[in-house]
Amino acid sequence: MKHGRWTILAIAAIAVLGAVVAGCGGDDEGSGSAAVTDLPASSCPAASLKGPDGADYLIASDLPLQGASRPQTEQMGKAIEFVLNQRGFKAGDKKIAYQACDDATAQAASWDSAKCTANANAYVANKSLIGVIGTFNSGCAKLVIPILNPAAIAMVSPANTYVGLTQGGPVEAGEPDKYYPSGKRNYARVVAADNFQGPALAVFAQTDLKLKNVFVLNDGQLYGAGLANNFRDAAKKLNMGVAGFQKWDSKSTSFEPLGNTIKATGADGVFLAGIVDNAGGKLVKDLRAVLGPDVQILSPDGFTPIESVIKDAGKAAEGVYVSVAGPPVDQLTGKGKAFVEEFGATVGGADKVQVYSAYAAQAAEVLLDAIAASDGTRQSVVDNIFKTNVTDGIMGSFGLDANGDTTAGGVTMYQIKGDKQVTVKVVTPDASLVGKG
Repeated sequence: MKHGRWTILAIAAIAVLGAVVAGCGGDDEGSGSAAVTDLPASSCPAASLKGPDGADYLIASDLPLQGASRPQTEQMGKAIEFVLNQRGFKAGDKKIAYQACDDATAQAASWDSAKCTANANAYVANKSLIGVIGTFNSGCAKLVIPILNPAAIAMVSPANTYVGLTQGGPVEAGEPDKYYPSGKRNYARVVAADNFQGPALAVFAQTDLKLKNVFVLNDGQLYGAGLANNFRDAAKKLNMGVAGFQKWDSKSTSFEPLGNTIKATGADGVFLAGIVDNAGGKLVKDLRAVLGPDVQILSPDGFTPIESVIKDAGKAAEGVYVSVAGPPVDQLTGKGKAFVEEFGATVGGADKVQVYSAYAAQAAEVLLDAIAASDGTRQSVVDNIFKTNVTDGIMGSFGLDANGDTTAGGVTMYQIKGDKQVTVKVVTPDASLVGKG
């Protein structure tokens, strides 16, 4: 988080918000109270609590605010606040407070399993909390969802793409049912799952880049392993060669030996299924040093923000392709275009708006609309999440199916050019390539 000087007035405002009531308020279903209780400072800094005096309900965002993702996730939090400000911190006639929570640690420099679990338990314990926007990382979602589920707390992610969270996954048995011990769903996401992203990348690699033999790497985490499988399955259906399939070790001091292994296969492309936090920038740098400029490097949304790739890869980042499971910011229309212009004015211009900020804003709108339509209980909010049908929203028009997945399946391909993320095209893979769990 960025820190600045606080005025006496600002400190006083926070004190009013943070100390409104000693008890939790509400009942077991989170029906609200005259005021909300803030979440533990160990998870959610007290200074992040925003909203009106005497708010009826609390919502939280759960994002990694430390590590390589920080520039992106900080702006996502600002986008959520922007939406709340536009709505006067209300969902219908219900007054809403908001608190930004951190699921990362300095030691991990990324999301942390213990922190994700602690955050989830804090949400359940706070009876004034009625919904969560998050998580950013699918591995963290895997831990949070089953804790929130018995308490019927709605969770809307702007970024998770691992298939197994909502459908039968390619990595772990018992998915997705093991994440929903109550037998009912409480989780949804506004971005396409990796059974769209993996095939879209494979189609782009073959059709646009004319690649014939791609080496597939993954970082060993839930998201990376699942996406690697999704890409490989689609590649086989497309009769595109898979030169190799293995993990990379984020603690490795050099990836040049790995580069030599890839070079020996004659691969004309490499797909990096994982997150930039796991030495992604160094991996790009070392591979490029061995493979040269002609071997194409493709990466998924885990390699955003591109600033983090560039920071560690330097000039080697030039030309790397990065996919994102959703529409491009520079091609949004209607309400989306208006959001980019208006929110952009608060962050240095429309060209400074990162794609996941738009998705976070959309997730906030989905949650707030569900709260507005609810009777004020947690279960009612969950029920209304699954009635979502957005027309001309920030991310366009889409619905949420019974699994909690978006009905939109477009995946945007970007390329790093001159330290910028340039839109190349949007790919929607054919249904025959999209695996269903």
